[in-house]
Amino acid sequence: MAQGNVVDVREVIDNAPLGGYQVLVITLALLVTMLDGYDILVLSFTAPALAKDMGRDVATFGPLFAAGFVALLVGSMIVSPFGDLWGRKGVMLGSMIVFIFFTFMPIVDPQYGHLLVYRFLGGLGLAGVTPTAAAIVTEYAPKKYRGMVVNIMYSGFGVGAVLGGLAASRMVPLYGWQAGFWVGTILPLILLPFVWALMPESVELMVAAGKKLGKVSSILRRVDARLRLTGNETFTMPPSPEKTGSVKDLFTGGRGYGTVLLWIVLFCALLDSSLIASWINAILNRSGMPADKAILSPVAQQLGGVIGTVLIALIIDRVGARLIAVTYLLAAISIGVIGYVAGNVALVLAVVFFAGFFGVGSQFSTQSVSTIYYPVKIRSTGIGWALGLGRAGTVVGPLWAVALLTGNWSIEKIFLVVAIPQLVAMVGIWLLAGRYPQLSRAKGGSGLGEAATH
Repeated sequence: MAQGNVVDVREVIDNAPLGGYQVLVITLALLVTMLDGYDILVLSFTAPALAKDMGRDVATFGPLFAAGFVALLVGSMIVSPFGDLWGRKGVMLGSMIVFIFFTFMPIVDPQYGHLLVYRFLGGLGLAGVTPTAAAIVTEYAPKKYRGMVVNIMYSGFGVGAVLGGLAASRMVPLYGWQAGFWVGTILPLILLPFVWALMPESVELMVAAGKKLGKVSSILRRVDARLRLTGNETFTMPPSPEKTGSVKDLFTGGRGYGTVLLWIVLFCALLDSSLIASWINAILNRSGMPADKAILSPVAQQLGGVIGTVLIALIIDRVGARLIAVTYLLAAISIGVIGYVAGNVALVLAVVFFAGFFGVGSQFSTQSVSTIYYPVKIRSTGIGWALGLGRAGTVVGPLWAVALLTGNWSIEKIFLVVAIPQLVAMVGIWLLAGRYPQLSRAKGGSGLGEAATH
């Protein structure tokens, strides 16, 4: 841990117990991610009521949805490098302030043209939250638990979507569409001062940048109460040649192959998850399922995704990234079966649940791999670009569904074809684990926790 008065901060964090301080960091990041998930989808929860109040057909809201998703795509790549350059915490707080403000603005100014601007600018703020939160959690989690706690943090997105959707379904009919936006404004506003006061900056980033070294001792004491520091220590990090926040360095040091594979895998995973979330209700309803039953299908998918993300998290550090290849295969099977059981409401909802369990769970587990794959100086950048390129799938997926529906494909063929991206993702993550042994126990690594040191 220390040699003389030299302390390796990465070694301290890697070998620390999972104590109260780390739980605090994880909990704050989980809450931030939950609110991020809610605010990304707030328009979905409120669109019918908002359109009625504006005297418009909800079909004209397509550009409003697109503005938010395009902002997430662009913002993930533009905003995330600043987390490496300026610090994770500052970018997270700034991003929260931006999305809080632009979630509030539709309440006082619900003009269609202005809403386009608000959704885009709010999306830029939302795009900066998850990469910085994931980077902080990665950097404070002990090696033994790293993959698990990052997965749990990512599950907050689905939890926020499920709880937000349930809350909106009760509040919007009673209090109008504004209630949905008030929830998306007030809750993160309450959380903001707690994040400011309690969320630490990345201690690794401070040491790497040679800044605020006076805080490093107090933070490390909270990370591991067993640590004995005299006040005369020199803090070090494993040598890292990367330039802070450099997109170019995502492809240097042998990382280029893995970077491309992560982008492909996340593109395929997010393509399928967004396609199913957006269109499974309409597809099942068109095939003859009653509307009041079909509307439960996206909820089943999201609920399965939350549970799958958490349960996969419990074993991913022991098994490594090859576990995700297996869960992608099971997701492909589950999706492919949907069309063949569509005549049985209970059975199709169960299959959709497992499609979310394995599909969404695999997606967030892949995002966990991306947080661990990149070294500290380019971690926020790597996460942001992986998410950004992956979110291109959220644009392609719904458009692909429209093409399948207008092509008069049978429901069986639609879901068989929709299963294909999961198979591509399966191959991609298997190749990634094979190329980088530190991501897989099968090749002699020690699970995902080790990858951060490569």
